[in-house]
Amino acid sequence: MFATRAIACGEWIIEYIGERLTDAECEARSVDWVPDAPYHTMFFEVSADLVIDGGVGGNDSRFINHSCAPNCVVEIAHDRVHVHAVREIAPGEELTFDYAYEWEVRYPPAMRESHRCACGAPRCRGSIFLNGDGA
Repeated sequence: MFATRAIACGEWIIEYIGERLTDAECEARSVDWVPDAPYHTMFFEVSADLVIDGGVGGNDSRFINHSCAPNCVVEIAHDRVHVHAVREIAPGEELTFDYAYEWEVRYPPAMRESHRCACGAPRCRGSIFLNGDGA
């Protein structure tokens, strides 16, 4: 997703919307990760028992990519997810936020490799997982 105009630091950009699911509904909808197979979801965990599936009834916010040095931040309030600019964003610039996935021991080790980050930021951690080394 790219900015179509200049966006000021702190400006609200968009709300992440989609079908609202319980954690159990999300788990039931999820497919098992398989190495070398395409895997893509648009789930956004809002709380311990609320997930938004941006792939069902979602808007363009579902196309915002990950970066270790993002120009946007998400703020969750009253079970709603809002995207704001954390700095000035120029027209044509890609919008990004830190997905900050948390590694879970139940994930297969090979999943780390398929979730590598190549954002190019000077301090890129190399993974969309916060603790990409699985530690």
